[in-house]
Amino acid sequence: MRIARTSLVTAVVLLQGCQHNPVDPEPARDPVQFVLEDTSIDSLTLSVQALSGEIMVMVGDSLQFIPSRHKDHPGNDLAAEYIGQKLRQFGLQVQDFRFSATGRSVYAVQTGERFPNQSYIICAHFDCYPPGDRAPGADDNASGTAAVLEAARLLSKYETDFSIIYAFWDEEEQGLHGSRAFAEQAQDSANAILGVINLDMIGWDSNDDGTILVDVHEMQDSAELANSVMAVNERYKIGLSPQTMKSFGRSDHAAFWSNGFGAIMLIEHSGHDWNNNYHTPDDRLEFLNLNFYHKAARLAIGTLASLVTLDPATPLAAL
Repeated sequence: MRIARTSLVTAVVLLQGCQHNPVDPEPARDPVQFVLEDTSIDSLTLSVQALSGEIMVMVGDSLQFIPSRHKDHPGNDLAAEYIGQKLRQFGLQVQDFRFSATGRSVYAVQTGERFPNQSYIICAHFDCYPPGDRAPGADDNASGTAAVLEAARLLSKYETDFSIIYAFWDEEEQGLHGSRAFAEQAQDSANAILGVINLDMIGWDSNDDGTILVDVHEMQDSAELANSVMAVNERYKIGLSPQTMKSFGRSDHAAFWSNGFGAIMLIEHSGHDWNNNYHTPDDRLEFLNLNFYHKAARLAIGTLASLVTLDPATPLAAL
């Protein structure tokens, strides 16, 4: 039987097409990008509402308000319990770090797969000011506290090369007591702290200029952390304008500087665009710039994610 020439040519062309045009492999997943996309302003604001007493939260077996997180108010312990509960929900082992008769920090460790004894810390102080029955502290510092909880929610789904410590300090307002006690103890530990990212007041930007300050020390490890912040902001188009300042030091990262550890702080502009509700009962969520807050949290979490090296395959089953 004779096969038509046109049919034979068509068959050869189709066969050649199959041989020379294999299916393109899927592009490599960038887990940092996935983490940034999953950073949720709804999740962040829900935690701020809970910590600042705007909504009731389940603490233990009862619904309660947290009207204040001042060290002398019962709400301070309620906040510590709430933070611990959230961390356990993410599958993390929680530690209470009691450093005095009244001081109680909370932290959890996510163990790295390759370098379990080398860790990065992301932290915030959860206590607030002023004294009395009403101290919501939405910006100072429920904003930072909620961002660290968001980091734990997202990154606990991944295997990481390095360990992560999610830390929540108490009694920052009285002189960095919680962070100082931890940093002093860490000096005697066999575990190496590679860097500390401290978040303190990251929700205020009244003029929408996107300025966020990065407090950096002259030590090399601190400068490298600041460079990582700048790189993440540019690479992932976070949309902020990070500016470095030198050794401002009035927050928990300074406790790590004084004990020889590289650390930085992210904070809203502390000059011409300062939050006048700071340390007053008017420090409430309604006054925060949620667009800026979302970007600031993404910048911090993205920086940490880029440092600890995420396994891109690990979150698939959890999502």
